[in-house]
Amino acid sequence: MPHLVSRRLRPVLLCLLLALVLPAASPSAVAAAETCTDTPASGYIVRVCLVAPDGLVILGGQVDVVARVEIVSATVPAPSVNRVVFKYRDEYLLSDNDADPVTQDYRMTWRTTRMVDGTGSFEVKARLSDAVEASHFAPVTLANGVTTPPVNTRAFQVRQGTTPAPGARFRLAAVGDGSDGSLREEQVADQIASWSPNLLAYLGDAYERGSYYEYDNWYANPRGYGRFRDITNPTVGNHEYLVPGAAGYFDYWDNVPHYYSYDVAGWHVASIDTSEEFGQLTAGTPQYDWLAADLGANRSRCTIVYMHHPRYLTAPIGGRTGLTQVWSLLAARRVTLLVTGHAHRYERWTPLGATGSPDPRGVTQLVAGAGGHRIAPPEISDSRVATTVTEMGALRLDLGTDDAQFAYVTATGDVRDSGTIGCTSTGDTLPPTTPSGLLVSPTSATTARVSWSPSTDQYSAVAGYTVRRNGVVVATVDPGTTTYADTGLVSGETYTWTVDAFDTSANYSPQSSPAATTMPAPVIQTVSSRKLLAALPVRKESDRGYLRAKFRTWVDADGDRCNTRGEVLLAEATKPPTLLPVCKFAGGRWYSRYDGVSTTDRTRLGVEHLVPLREVWQSGGRRWTALTRQRFANDLGYRPTLNMATNRMLDARGPAEPQDWLPPRASTRCVYLAQWVAVKWRWRLGLDRPEKRFLAKRLSACGWLRVEQPVRAPVARW
Repeated sequence: MPHLVSRRLRPVLLCLLLALVLPAASPSAVAAAETCTDTPASGYIVRVCLVAPDGLVILGGQVDVVARVEIVSATVPAPSVNRVVFKYRDEYLLSDNDADPVTQDYRMTWRTTRMVDGTGSFEVKARLSDAVEASHFAPVTLANGVTTPPVNTRAFQVRQGTTPAPGARFRLAAVGDGSDGSLREEQVADQIASWSPNLLAYLGDAYERGSYYEYDNWYANPRGYGRFRDITNPTVGNHEYLVPGAAGYFDYWDNVPHYYSYDVAGWHVASIDTSEEFGQLTAGTPQYDWLAADLGANRSRCTIVYMHHPRYLTAPIGGRTGLTQVWSLLAARRVTLLVTGHAHRYERWTPLGATGSPDPRGVTQLVAGAGGHRIAPPEISDSRVATTVTEMGALRLDLGTDDAQFAYVTATGDVRDSGTIGCTSTGDTLPPTTPSGLLVSPTSATTARVSWSPSTDQYSAVAGYTVRRNGVVVATVDPGTTTYADTGLVSGETYTWTVDAFDTSANYSPQSSPAATTMPAPVIQTVSSRKLLAALPVRKESDRGYLRAKFRTWVDADGDRCNTRGEVLLAEATKPPTLLPVCKFAGGRWYSRYDGVSTTDRTRLGVEHLVPLREVWQSGGRRWTALTRQRFANDLGYRPTLNMATNRMLDARGPAEPQDWLPPRASTRCVYLAQWVAVKWRWRLGLDRPEKRFLAKRLSACGWLRVEQPVRAPVARW
């Protein structure tokens, strides 16, 4: 196994510096010889050496890789080495953050059977404290008979832990942000081992990227957290996702689910994935809905939820706002403890309610992210924090039938914080009455008001209501509220709502009788083009300094991997296409209204601005900030701003003003002119005298056509 020899013992055993370790059955290899590359920097030279294996060797089985980094010929104070990174065929393998204190070598154990046979370049990259990087490359051939990378098909089995001694409490250890192969990690793990825990919750982050080889070398180290593998239920951190799909994490943990729950010692425990990459932290996503159902079905008096990211944090951002709905759910379900990592310190927060205000019956958040990697002190103070500790250590929880005894113990064995946290459930098992009189009233084409009569509870107090739309939780509201404004609905769609009530003991009523409605068509406010034209200032125009690049490029404003151009094509399709990954289309039909062309060939189509960017520049955009110009170029808030048309028509128009070009189809010209004026009014642009005279004459002949009322866009000028 990797790391059978601790860093603390290496100075004794590495004095011989064995260059290459191969199993007896592995292919033959050339005798190792140290090879180096010197990289000049400002005032010194970085020498990166590969001690083992030697370049041009044929490798098989398990190999020890040894590297050394030296600063030579220094005429200035030498920088330190932050880390050494190992790669093969440009694939990231592992980072070593700590050199051996005596030999100053960096190393990894490389299971070459994990990779396909062939010859490739092995890279050792040193990253220094002054941001200089230096690499050494060596060609290495693998010969294991591997043509396809192995796949772990095992299924993770949730650990139930060991059985406590008679009369003893169940001991749960919790720690995160520690697996990096350092002495600090081993010291914290030693401290945990001295407690004889029944179960360990690892709270995420194996450094630097949670690759397979970092798990194999650092986490699996039997002097680190690897010794607890058989009693560990993990959760994934953000560093694991630096490898696509957190592949190393899921491989090491035998395809552990992103979210799961279990029961120990009368406590219900749930683990969830809080990564942005997984992105399932809001109502309607599978993980959130699972958590709502899991906690709703839970009848244990005491509950722990653990995950990597804290909801609240002593940092300028104040914590992860993306966890707002999850936190509200935990508060509504009267979860006892939320245990997290991520912040490299210990924090105990006072119990907080759904809105983050102190509440003696709220959720207590414990942050235990000082498992060995490094310490990060708080960046701000927060009156809601009861205790902060900036020393390496771990959290010890002794679980009883109605409370948890907690202690934060440092790597040196000092108890810096301790106490007892009682479970928030009262033992009441009777639910509130079912909400009645459910009514749904559309207030616009996209918003509906949901209302109901309040529930009552015989023993506990009603703690709130859960609102479901089409069977999916969309909101949890306070007990004093019996209405909810549901937004983001689609005109013409039919929806069904139900409401249930829950009390302070986490008992849930049956769902109410459903209420359904079909959302109405939107009411479009219009305005006379004459009024808008009269409001436009007349000024001289000049395109001096214009560049298309000053309006930047298409952006993906809503993060759905479809940029502005793709959104316009989707919105204007007469026959919607099938949307493939990364905003690719299959099928579909479009109609270019200005020249009357109907086509299924997307290559014939373009998306351009009704008021060309050159015209925007010379009629006021030249004084906008770069951000305002980008907002105009991607304006999806007013549909006339962006137009889909054939490339031939767009090429014919170019940057022309209306007096120089009008659409080929006469029936579209009045609309084109009215929308031209509306877009200019929305963005506070001007026009020159010939342009205004022409627009007034033509729009008058059009009967001063009414146009959809634009809303003024925010414009910042320099």
